[in-house]
Amino acid sequence: MRKSVSDNFIRGGQTTQHWLRMAAQVIKSAISFAALFFFIAYVGLCFTYYKVENIHLTWANWLASFFVENRGQPDKLIRYKDPENGWVEDTAAAIYQNQFIQDISEQYLAKAYEFAYWSFIPAGFAALIAGIVFYISGSKLDGDEHIRGTKLVTAKELKRWVDFKWKAYKKQFGKDFKKGPEYTIAGIRFPPNAVEAQTAICGTVGTGKTTCLKELLNVIRDNDGRAIIYDRMGALVRDYYDPETDIIINPFDDRSHAWSPFYEAERPEFFTQIAEVMIPDRPGSNDPFWTQAARIVFDYAAQKLLASGDYSNAKLRDAILLIPGEELAAMIENTPGRHFLNQEIAKTAGSIRANLIAELRFLEFLHDDGEPFSIRDWVKTAKNGFVFLTGDSEHAAATRNIISTIFEVGANALMTCEESNDPKIWFLMDEVPTLNRMPFLDRSLAEIRQFGGAFVVGYQVYSQLEDIYGEKSAQTIVGNLNNRIIFNTPDARTAELFSKSLGSEDVDERRENISVGAHETRDGVSFMSQRTERPIVTASQIQSLPQFQGYVRFAYDAPAAFIKFKPVNREVMAPKFIPYHGGKFAKGSMNAATEKEIIEEGGKPAPSSFNGLTKEQQKAEFEEWRSRIVNSGMEIFAPGQGMDTVLWDHFSEKRKLGQRANEIGPPAPSVPMMGSNENETQILPLVNSDKPHGKSELSENVEENGSCDKAENISENDDTDANEKSGRRKRALIRSAPVEEIHKAKTAWSKTTEIMDIVGDQAQ
Repeated sequence: MRKSVSDNFIRGGQTTQHWLRMAAQVIKSAISFAALFFFIAYVGLCFTYYKVENIHLTWANWLASFFVENRGQPDKLIRYKDPENGWVEDTAAAIYQNQFIQDISEQYLAKAYEFAYWSFIPAGFAALIAGIVFYISGSKLDGDEHIRGTKLVTAKELKRWVDFKWKAYKKQFGKDFKKGPEYTIAGIRFPPNAVEAQTAICGTVGTGKTTCLKELLNVIRDNDGRAIIYDRMGALVRDYYDPETDIIINPFDDRSHAWSPFYEAERPEFFTQIAEVMIPDRPGSNDPFWTQAARIVFDYAAQKLLASGDYSNAKLRDAILLIPGEELAAMIENTPGRHFLNQEIAKTAGSIRANLIAELRFLEFLHDDGEPFSIRDWVKTAKNGFVFLTGDSEHAAATRNIISTIFEVGANALMTCEESNDPKIWFLMDEVPTLNRMPFLDRSLAEIRQFGGAFVVGYQVYSQLEDIYGEKSAQTIVGNLNNRIIFNTPDARTAELFSKSLGSEDVDERRENISVGAHETRDGVSFMSQRTERPIVTASQIQSLPQFQGYVRFAYDAPAAFIKFKPVNREVMAPKFIPYHGGKFAKGSMNAATEKEIIEEGGKPAPSSFNGLTKEQQKAEFEEWRSRIVNSGMEIFAPGQGMDTVLWDHFSEKRKLGQRANEIGPPAPSVPMMGSNENETQILPLVNSDKPHGKSELSENVEENGSCDKAENISENDDTDANEKSGRRKRALIRSAPVEEIHKAKTAWSKTTEIMDIVGDQAQ
């Protein structure tokens, strides 16, 4: 269609004239309707007051006045009906001067004006009614008629609806059935039983999700409630943390309590639940074997430590991350877990161990100092307060397993308590996709409401949930979140899903068509209606929401409403984060475990923390360790062995494997000379009497050469001929020895490559 200036002018003029003509018709109809009511009212009043005979006299007086005053005919005969004499004739002057007739006439004339005045009142009401009828009829034609489905109402209408629901609920069940506080969203109360129906808060960053959480937390705090809060950014700790009543769990925060999986395991079988969260399923994984096997190994290793009575975070960390694979296999030897670490399937066992390390590497950050805390015990007590589970972006990877496990254990612990009609514990989980997969969410979220569990789950994009839980489980979780609070999201698919979650309505849509022409008869307006189903809020409306504005739909039969949030300002209560300086982290244990696994597979380890030390630091560590070994008084060397060379080789090898200096023991004892009497074996004292105590040959060599790498050259200072003669004597004795003694020698001195080679040759 063309849109030139003339076209716009013509179309505008035609439609305006048509509109004016239709407006005039409507006004005319309204006036006619009012005039009808005026006439009816006026006639009615006259009939109630006027008498017929007096009406004749009033008419006669009016005629007499007309002839006398206007026509100048006082002698004009006028025939009228007298109340006493019937029909009579008299002159206009006589009638005009008759006082009785004058009084009647003036009285009736005054009443006529009075009746007209009163008749305007119903006429005005009639005109108003006509206008209202016209407006309502027009609005029905202009708007759509709701037939069934969800309705979109204003915030005030939703408040009235909630008030009506609470009034009916208390009338049915009594005022004391629900004793808890009244929780609100944007100043609107939750309807009866809606709080426990679980809540979803959806929207992108900066739209108002935290403001919504703070409104809930204000009510919880003011009523001495309880909550477990995932505070990723620390804003809620800053505004609500009270050290008298609240608890922080974050191994990197100095205020944190000490937490351990052992604190949550009242019985061994509890580790199965913990393992399911710490080693989560990965959606899209084609082979769940590795995850399930890793869970089983962790489960039984933790059970063994618990049964021994000697358990701690350090013990668990060493068992999972540090000790060699054969030692871990020996730990779970008498359990079903032994099948996964069998040396006959070394590669499979190595892969399972690698999966364990990948999922449980956070264990090196669990420390045992601090007041112990168990979420299971906290849930089952009546102590009020908040539990803050924090972990900013820098520590998210190291705290994710801890936070996820605490939520899982806490929720399941609540389901072992007595049932409740009011919320007992709130679980506030904003940005839930940043946590591990928690099986509770898709299995038991709908059931915990019976035990007083109220969940608030927040996320930004639906695909985040799918990535963690999979398509079906994500749908299950969202389907169990009956209260929906929706803010702006730029993602089209998420906005579409939010739109569907608010619901749709079945409506009769009305359309208006206008036709105009050169002749008035061509002008006209036509109305059409069509029944259709449509969303109450479109995806584009959600995508264009301003900050702190959104839509809410409470559980069950509640309508949806557009709401606005007011900022929640609170006084700063505490710092967001105080770094931990306790020094109890097992830094380097992860590298040690990884290097051990690589070495066991025959690979080359990556540079360890020991290799990163300076030569002076290496020397100092070795001297301290050597002094401890010397003071122990152990005798471990056979003739011909260079004490410091063997000690250095043993110490440096263990350190490069990641062991700490205080964890390294002395080297294995020297092998007796096969074929000779045991009494012939000479055992040298550990202390070299030729050197001052505490001063080793290695130390002197390091001082002279400036490098520990040259320590192996110490043997060059010995008598070369004597060493060669001793070596030839050893080889001759070993070759002549029985095979049994050779294997015995292999076991006693497995670290000596030279003897291992000879043993291999002899065994062949």
